Amino acid sequence: MTFQEVLTQAVQWLQRDKRVSYRALKRQFAIDDEYLDDLKEAIFYTHPRLVEENGRGLTWTDESQTPESAARHGRSEERRVGKECRSRGSPDR
Repeated sequence: MTFQEVLTQAVQWLQRDKRVSYRALKRQFAIDDEYLDDLKEAIFYTHPRLVEENGRGLTWTDESQTPESAARHGRSEERRVGKECRSRGSPDR
């Protein structure tokens, strides 16, 4: 399996399960520590909003949504906050 194929499958795994441990990646793809470091570098570069959890693995965070879905979420959050302000009697700006 090529590096690109491993990278693609690892990212798909992260998107599906939202988190993957480094040990699981090593076992699934039969890779050593040096290969894992290269894989992590490529993943962090292509998906900069992923986070590392306690040095044990990667987590696909809500911030790693597409820009379009993040913008939609931001607009719905603004509407929700605006409604709360009006219901408390606070003037809307």
